[in-house]
This record gives sequence, C-alpha cells and structure tokens, in this order.
Amino acid sequence: MRIGLITRCYEQGYQGGDRILDDRMKKFLSARVELQTLELDRDLSSAAIGRTLLRRSHPALETYSQVVNANRIATFAQSVDALVISHEALMQPFLQASITTPACVLMHNLVSKSDGDLGKRGWFRAGAGRVECQVLTRPRTTVMVLSHREHDALVNDGWDNVVACPPGIRSVYETRPERLHLDRIILNGTTAWGLKQRDFDRFLAESRPSEPRFAFGSEDDLRDDATLRVAVITDRFRSGFKLKSADLISQNTALISFIDLSADFPPDCAPRSCLRIIRETSEIENTIVAIRQNFGAIVEEITVLKQEMQKRMSWEVFGDTLLGALASAAGQSWGLMPERAE
Repeated sequence: MRIGLITRCYEQGYQGGDRILDDRMKKFLSARVELQTLELDRDLSSAAIGRTLLRRSHPALETYSQVVNANRIATFAQSVDALVISHEALMQPFLQASITTPACVLMHNLVSKSDGDLGKRGWFRAGAGRVECQVLTRPRTTVMVLSHREHDALVNDGWDNVVACPPGIRSVYETRPERLHLDRIILNGTTAWGLKQRDFDRFLAESRPSEPRFAFGSEDDLRDDATLRVAVITDRFRSGFKLKSADLISQNTALISFIDLSADFPPDCAPRSCLRIIRETSEIENTIVAIRQNFGAIVEEITVLKQEMQKRMSWEVFGDTLLGALASAAGQSWGLMPERAE
C-alpha cells in the first residue's frame, strides 16, 4: 500500500505538538507501508489576510489555501493509494485539489466546537465549520479527531465517519514515584502559536518575576528516578488535544492547568487527582500544597494511568487506528508490510 502523508512545512526549531505528531507518524508509517511525503508552505502575504477577512474564514486555512498547493496535492495523489492530511489547516487546498483519492484527515483542533477564545468569535467559528463540514461530507474520507471531547461532539451531531484517536505518548517511566520534586516546576508547551504566546506572557506577568522554580520548556529535566514532578500548562483556551500533557503524566508528572483537559483523553486514561484546575495564577502555591498533601493518591492514579496509556495511547495503537481509518475510507482491507527493524 502506498500512502501519501501531507504535512505542513515547519519553521526550523519549532517543536509544537503538531510537529511532534507528524514526526512520530512518519516513523511509524515508514516501518509499515510504502510512504511518500509532501510538505506544503504557508502564504503569509497580505492577500492571504485579505482572503481571511473577505471569506470570514479560519486564518490558518487561508494561509495554506493557494492554487499551487492544490495543484501539488492533485499531482501527488496520482502516485499513492491513499492520503493522510496531517492537520486541519490543510483542509482547504485538499478540497480545492478536487481529487477522489481515499483520505484520512487529522483534526488537531475542531474549531467549530472549540470553547473559550476560539469559540467566542462567531464568524471565525462558522467559517471553520463550513470547511469542516465539506471534509466530513467528502466521499471516501475518514476524519480522525485527536480529542475525545471533540469527537463526541461530532458523533452527537450525527457524523459516522469520525474516529477518536488521541496521539501516542512518547514513553512511560517504569518507576513508581517515592518523593516530590519542587525545585523546578515545568512550564509546558510552545509559544509559537499566538494564543499560546499570549497566555504564556500573561502567566509570566502574573507570577513572581523572581520565582526561580519555573522553567519553560524544561522537559529534559524529567528523569525516571522515582520522583514526582509538577508542570504548569499555561494555555487558557480549550481546543484540541494537548499532546505534551499526556507525555508528562506518563513521565510521573502532576499537572496544574487553567483548563480541564480530562474529557480530551480516552475515558480510562482521563486524569483526575493528578490534574489540578486553577482559575488564577495566584492559586498555584496553594495548589502545590494540595499536591504535597495528596501525594499518595496522585501516585496511585498516575501508576494506573500509565498502565492504561500503554494499552490505549501507544503509537502502535495510533498507527493501527490510522491505517484502519484509511482502509475504511477506501472501503477495503490492505495488506501491510512487516515492520522493519530499525
């Protein structure tokens, strides 16, 4: 089976969850099928901004909505049996290519169902919803939704060509935490997206400037050394599945978050005790005290969640679900190559 994976062309050094997912997906698919890849460039010109305003559409959709991208997809599709569209930002040129190739589209963020900042912009939400509907009604297409909450919203609307599939976790620490480490508190995520940068800047402004414990982007501090660590997710908008939150839990880390992420996980993997919800930055110190006081219950939950994540959120499960979604879109079963040794 020849699969064509279409991704965005990322800026050098960018390490957001979307790029991490693309890289891991390439690795998995390369070991299982004959894989070809195509990267699409953004159009950041004033014309793209004008299209966004004129069509009252999703800005990310319009920056990839170029004739050259649609033509590249149409040509690329001729050399493969099925397509994987790795991000909803690529939906517009995919539709404009006017091809009939079976396809699976990954929805990182279902903007039409987003809460908070994205959802408050009615025209923005409606514009994205129109394109999402066009993809959902396209023949021979399966939509994979990373967030269980957003998947359930589509199912409740009557769509039956959608599959819930959270991204796989990076690794699982085998040790059981025996102590709490508070010398460094991780600030999770990337600031490459405007909303993330806004929320991160707000957090820094509201937290004590001299606070030495907060270390942004310091996942490298994590070690499988029987220690429970703490991370703060500074995002205040709720959209999509926050990939690094699952990675952190699987690596013995309790989360402090401004939003409730639990419904985005598969039900058996949903965090409760190890996910602490706050409304204001000033609540962090009291929340850390609560984590210390509930250390035993948090460790018990993380121990169970790690076992469930290994069963339900591995990259093998993600990849098998993806291949099944492609077969469903094509209406057939394909034989797979045996996994190649690295």
